[in-house]
Amino acid sequence: MNFFKTILPVIFLLILHRASHGQSDTTYFSAYDVKLKKESKEYAAYYELNNGMSREGKVERFYPTHESYGFAFYAENRPEGHTKQLFKNGNLYQEGNYENGSRSGIWTLGFENGQSFASVKYDQEKSLNHAVVINIMDSLGTLLVSNGSGKYSGPNPLNREITIEGEFRSGLKVGEWTSKKEDRTLDIEHYTALGDLISGTSWDKDGKEYHYTVIEEQAKHKGGMEGWIKHLKKTFRYPAKAIRNDIEGDVDVTFIVNKNGDLENIEVLNGIGYGCDEEAIRVVSKSKWNPGKQKGQPVKSRMRFRVAFRLR
Repeated sequence: MNFFKTILPVIFLLILHRASHGQSDTTYFSAYDVKLKKESKEYAAYYELNNGMSREGKVERFYPTHESYGFAFYAENRPEGHTKQLFKNGNLYQEGNYENGSRSGIWTLGFENGQSFASVKYDQEKSLNHAVVINIMDSLGTLLVSNGSGKYSGPNPLNREITIEGEFRSGLKVGEWTSKKEDRTLDIEHYTALGDLISGTSWDKDGKEYHYTVIEEQAKHKGGMEGWIKHLKKTFRYPAKAIRNDIEGDVDVTFIVNKNGDLENIEVLNGIGYGCDEEAIRVVSKSKWNPGKQKGQPVKSRMRFRVAFRLR
């Protein structure tokens, strides 16, 4: 054995919009594609059969009452390619493509009665909140927003539980916009004539007020990149068993940064064994994070973390 090998750990931080982990005959998910524990399956929007950690290619989805929920294509356990979601009656809810784990290109949406609802275009360089609106119709087929322009009041194409009111111009929000859920105002935002956010004010369920100038902020390591490198140098230990067996490779870890910045549900998505999986989890679990924010409010963030084990 060569005792003079140089150990080179490499770490990459990636955002994971949707991922699965663990292995089970039936895996339950929320409407936001978050994996649920079996004891929480009554809150599930859909389930998948016999996938667990092996989501590759076309994966069929089902409502808890067993009607088809649609399907999605996966590569390395994250959405890649065509996906389609259905209402229980079989009519289209939404359909589009994923690229590198994120929504991409034109997505079409429908109503439960079979009528077209909207078409939007996602830009990989911008957040989901900046999807460009092409057309929006009501459930009777009346065109409300045409070629990206028009005043609109109705369900948010990106989240139908919320109603929005304002003006679209060239597919983007301009002027003042209000979002509500039932009778509660969620936020009021102001945009430039070019669709850039100027400022926003949001309120949580307790009425606490938040001010923001960006729609979303991803969770970050408390020390930034420099702090993360220091944490790595101090914490990382290449497993002796892996060194003895010349084991190299990548370990993908998924975890949630909760609203307080604490880490939850740290699990290996793709592992290489020989103690490397456990080491990747240990390194992640000892890191400190600032929570992500959505419209100024702390939110849970699902992350994917790649630890590359290299020997030289």
